[in-house]
Parts: sequence; structure tokens; C-alpha cells
Amino acid sequence: MALSQQHLPQLILHAAGWVRRLHDALYPTATPLPEQFSPLFAPFFAPSTLARIRLLLVPEIPNPDFYPALQAQGLPVPLDFRVMAGLTLIDTVLISQSRADFSGPLLASLLFHEGVHVVQYEHLGLDRFMTEYVLGWASADQRYEGIPLESRPTPWNHASRQSPRCRSQSSRP
Repeated sequence: MALSQQHLPQLILHAAGWVRRLHDALYPTATPLPEQFSPLFAPFFAPSTLARIRLLLVPEIPNPDFYPALQAQGLPVPLDFRVMAGLTLIDTVLISQSRADFSGPLLASLLFHEGVHVVQYEHLGLDRFMTEYVLGWASADQRYEGIPLESRPTPWNHASRQSPRCRSQSSRP
């Protein structure tokens, strides 16, 4: 059985809950963005955003805790997070030690991409971010590559329209 439109509201609810629980569990052990990245990202991100980003190296990005319930219903797993190099949980970025390339430019590119997600969370909030993410995934024939919030982040397609920087007025969740 495939995931259908009727499954999406529950998927959004479960995904938002999982992100919140995982964020709250991991945030205390995450560390600030290393200083070496601040000069690289300063033209694109507000100082307050850079100060909020937290990093945590993990052996592997975990799949959501509700996936077994989906599988028990005969539903497919939407996205396999275990193969991802990074995952943003509001303002906390998980970096997979088994998938990420830790060479300078590639790590900077991954951190920039995840930093854009931090800005998206700041602007949209958790519930709206998750709604747009899941609905974008569903409208892209359930393909990661087609998710609008996952389009290749660049300064020109993710920056605030009122500023040359990705800025936020919201505070830490």
C-alpha cells in the first residue's frame, strides 16, 4: 500500500512531534557552529541565526520513531534518513559521521544547506515547516529531490526579500 493524501495529515503531525522530541533530547549535547564557518556564512545569514545553529555529530541520522507503526500498517517508509549526510531539527543540525564528507568545501556546503533550513524553521515555525515539507514531498511524487524546501540552497533563492541576508525576527523555540 502506498501513502495517499489521506495519510498526509497524520504524517505531518507525527513528523513534527518527532522533530520536536529529537530536538529537545539532542539540543543540550550539541555545540555551537565552529567559528571557522562564521566568516564564510556571514554574508548570507544574520548573526543571530549563526549564533543559534548547533551541531551534533552522530554515527547515523536516525529514522523517525513512528516508522515501525507505518510499516505495521503496510505503509512505506517516506524517506530513509539513515542515508542522509545531515538533518536539521529546528536549530540543531545532525551530521552523520558515516555519510558526511568532512573535507572543507563539502562540509561548508552541507552546513550552509542545513543553515538554510534553520532560517526556514525560524520563518515558518515547526508546524508550518513540516506541513510544507511533507506536502512538497507528496506533490513531488514522494521524491526527496523534488521537495521545494530542499531545492539547492543558494543565497539568491533563499535570502529574505527585504535583506541580502537570511534574517529572522523569531526567537529560539
